[in-house]
Amino acid sequence: MNMDKEQLYGSKLGMILVLFILLVIATSLLGPLNNSQSSTASSLGFRIMNQTSYNMIAQAFWGEFENPLPVLRDLPAKAEDHFQVQADKTSIATVRYRIYYEPAVYSTVNVQMIVTIINLLGFKYPSGSFGVSFADSPSLVSYGINTTTCYFY
Repeated sequence: MNMDKEQLYGSKLGMILVLFILLVIATSLLGPLNNSQSSTASSLGFRIMNQTSYNMIAQAFWGEFENPLPVLRDLPAKAEDHFQVQADKTSIATVRYRIYYEPAVYSTVNVQMIVTIINLLGFKYPSGSFGVSFADSPSLVSYGINTTTCYFY
């Protein structure tokens, strides 16, 4: 009976030792698991690509762009532009373009770049998405989205 208690105590102690070693290894690989730990970048990059034959004339921008603020510039046909949006919290930044099909025929499009913070095991990771809305209808262009790239075609 005495031997069984010693064996039981020894196996429990061994299990605790193994779990402690695994915890030390996991902590060294992942870092401490607390809310102050963060791997969030200060900004997340977004790309807008104009694959149409029309010029996209920049009208305005607003929101939580990373400093220094972007330069408001037109997006010629077959060109692209890049924007950095703050990524230390959930953020939205918007660029408004006017797409001229003819001198008096156009569409206005708002392109929202959205950063959402995902919390995984105490680490914060930025995730990007787009919101696109046309103020005038019908629009002669379409768009597609691939994570942090928005294509107009």
